[in-house]
Amino acid sequence: MNWIVAATATSYNVKRATTDGGPYTNIATGITETGYWDTGLAASTTYYYVVTAVSAGVECTNSVQASATTQVLPSPAVPYGLTATSGNTQIILNWTGSTWASGYNVKRSTTSGGGYVVIATNVTGVFYTNTGLANGITYYFVVSATNSTGASANSSQASATPGILSRTGRVASASASDSGGPTANALDGNLSTRWATGMPQVNGQWFQVDMGTTNTVNEIILDATGSPTDYPRGYQVTLSNDGITWGSPVATGTGTSAVTTITFAMQSARYIRVTQTGSVSGIWWSIDEFNAFGMIGALPAAPAGLTAVAGDGQVALSWNAAANATGYNVKQATVSGGTYTTMETNLSFLTCTNTGLTNGTLYYFVVSATNSVGESINSIEASARPVSSAQTPLNFVMSSGQIQFSWPMDHTGWHVQIQTNSLNAGIGTNWVTVPNSNVTNQFSASISTTDGSVFFRLVFP
Repeated sequence: MNWIVAATATSYNVKRATTDGGPYTNIATGITETGYWDTGLAASTTYYYVVTAVSAGVECTNSVQASATTQVLPSPAVPYGLTATSGNTQIILNWTGSTWASGYNVKRSTTSGGGYVVIATNVTGVFYTNTGLANGITYYFVVSATNSTGASANSSQASATPGILSRTGRVASASASDSGGPTANALDGNLSTRWATGMPQVNGQWFQVDMGTTNTVNEIILDATGSPTDYPRGYQVTLSNDGITWGSPVATGTGTSAVTTITFAMQSARYIRVTQTGSVSGIWWSIDEFNAFGMIGALPAAPAGLTAVAGDGQVALSWNAAANATGYNVKQATVSGGTYTTMETNLSFLTCTNTGLTNGTLYYFVVSATNSVGESINSIEASARPVSSAQTPLNFVMSSGQIQFSWPMDHTGWHVQIQTNSLNAGIGTNWVTVPNSNVTNQFSASISTTDGSVFFRLVFP
């Protein structure tokens, strides 16, 4: 909008309404030019304006009203550059923003080219993470742009399979290979090529993949679609970090169809070996495509050296740093071996004082390490019994030739000492601790008239 200079005016105020004749709202004050751009307006809407001049601090009356109607907002352009990156049970989508877009709708299908279902609406950024997906299933995505006018057509499709580990840099080897079926064929992404033994399946044949770096794996798929009878009649899966030392089998079983899916607990390894444990006459063992699923990188090692030191209503824990760890979870139980309750998560240091505990109760602790890949197994268990540090009397009763001592349960951990010095020798030396008196709150001793003086005392640990 523009207006003519008003005599003696030092500034101008601009006012707007959406109703002819007002009421008006100030949208700009103290303007020294004779024009103003009003932005951020709704499309296809009529706005009404007046301007007032200000001179010597006094505002004049409104100008004659002027109006204008904003144009229809164009439909948004189709998003482009959609990419899909797989992770563990999730896929991360990115795309390039569209002209005139105020948001984006994300659509997904498990069938290429159609059957899309909207999974997110009016996403304001140009990225989206779809979580809670099943590893090993290929998902197909498109994105459309939206604004108040409508929605664009769908973008080009992008797809990804959550959990699948990149095969870049992988090297395969085998105990035997057919001349027309080298091991590299199982990693080339082409179901029309294959690795094959070149001989009937027998116990002891193996196929191995070096992933080039340590990753965390929990599933492999042996796809023999092109040779549907060449699935393994028996298998065991072993893992290694160096290709020399192999652990116990993480999975065993028998194949029953062209696609053999093998799952096991999350394990960190660089090398995967599948060993044939079955045999069949006249049928080779073939793999058209070998895929491993999990997460890039290694799980942290379990923390070692956990110690637990009891205090008054608390236990101080410490442990050694674990390889690949970025944090630690502290867990507690009142029964050896658990079930443990997690007390602290993602600690960045190697000590923790667990407070608010009941004196006299024996607690058991473990620590696990964490990083972006996941959580390690628990450490070896440590235990401690918090104990009151307050002074307490050593109570006793005598009956039937016995003297029975007791002290409060929350002082379990204190121990009883005995001393048999003669009266004239004093009580400063020769104290002997009663074995196992620190794991109870009572103790009994026989009374003998032939013994000399016997002294008892309760000692803080």
